[in-house]
Amino acid sequence: MYSKNPMQWPFLTKIERVGNRKEPAMLRRIAIAKWCLRTSPKNHSFGPRIPTPMIASLAKKGSTPIRYIGSPRTVALRIIAVDSSLVGRGGRLTGIRTTGRLYLSRQYLIPYSKSPAEMTTLLNALRKTSQVDCDTLDSNVAHELGPFADCTSNQAIAFSEISRPLAGKPLLHHDALIKEAIRDARQGLNELQGSAVFEEFVVQILMVKLQLLIVPNVTGYVHIQTNPKLSYSTAGTISDAERIVNIFKGLAPDFDAKRVCIKIPATWEGLQACRALEVKGIATLATTMFCMEQAALAAEAQCTYIAPYVTFDFCREAQAYYTSHSFRTQVLAASLTSVDEVMQLAMIQHITISPNLLNELASADLSAWKGKLGEYFAQGPANKSWETRDYNALVKDESAWKLAFTRSGFGTSEGKIIQAINYFSDFQEKLEELVKQYAE
Repeated sequence: MYSKNPMQWPFLTKIERVGNRKEPAMLRRIAIAKWCLRTSPKNHSFGPRIPTPMIASLAKKGSTPIRYIGSPRTVALRIIAVDSSLVGRGGRLTGIRTTGRLYLSRQYLIPYSKSPAEMTTLLNALRKTSQVDCDTLDSNVAHELGPFADCTSNQAIAFSEISRPLAGKPLLHHDALIKEAIRDARQGLNELQGSAVFEEFVVQILMVKLQLLIVPNVTGYVHIQTNPKLSYSTAGTISDAERIVNIFKGLAPDFDAKRVCIKIPATWEGLQACRALEVKGIATLATTMFCMEQAALAAEAQCTYIAPYVTFDFCREAQAYYTSHSFRTQVLAASLTSVDEVMQLAMIQHITISPNLLNELASADLSAWKGKLGEYFAQGPANKSWETRDYNALVKDESAWKLAFTRSGFGTSEGKIIQAINYFSDFQEKLEELVKQYAE
């Protein structure tokens, strides 16, 4: 029998990289002993197995760097010398194929930072042209890939995070946070509830608590969206927004509430709420933005941001319009679905990106992207109608604006905002139902 102390097992004597993938990582020298190197060409099964805790403890020793090569889930390394005896069969971590390659789980790789001369990631390149925001309420993402300029969110993002299960247990990851928010709503913050129903109030507290976890990794605003069911109520939206700001003040007195940005659907009523809130010193973002009629009204209302749901030329057109007329409103592109979409928008003022795309951008070398950084925005808008159209009268006339919005894109813009409000309202209801289950 071999010693149960892993550090007394023989070591691999040499490791070399296999293949030609470029992604770097650092793997601490791991003592992997008693491997059975199977030589039969007919045997393609995974070989010996070593308990995961043992491998984890071994990984803490030594500091021999290697480059990893492999798929996103496994790393292939060529074995040069290894003890061929077979030992313990715990939870499978690695295996040897007849090629003589050793397969390691990627969870045992430690990130390795190349010098700027070695590698410029797409994410780093993008940060040189635009303010990059994270579109998530997962504090781990902000910690690992930050710091970010802003952190954006909405009801769908909030539900995705709050309903996330706790690994290996029949609980939610934020079980304690939900219970804490319910307690805060019943005592401590109860005077802030106002006209909101209890579950709605708790949802707001939860979203604020999640943003406060992200604050250390954000240099600018943290964004929370008002209840989408109030999209056609100016007074209701204003009250909702002020409640969110007051919750921040109640939960974190030392946090600068000027760093809270309220996301509000860009209906006529919503944009009038933005106007009133900006006068009170509360930053706003006009979301569910699809056309220049909305963009022009948002600028006139002095919104801090607009968030176009990306059509590329609309992003260029809105930014060019704001720059040309010296509006303070900035363009923050949202709802991106691919790395190519993200990189095409380099040079936009702000861009908010989901965790999956952030990870892709952080692991890809700039050389892997064939486009020219910033080229798309440098070309200027293809549609020049904004240069000749006068929006001044339109944005001051409610009925004229609503008609223009209805006709924009043959009704597609209005149709899209209706879909978006329905979508976020569904998630608002899911959040409230989750809270109701906990509160009973």
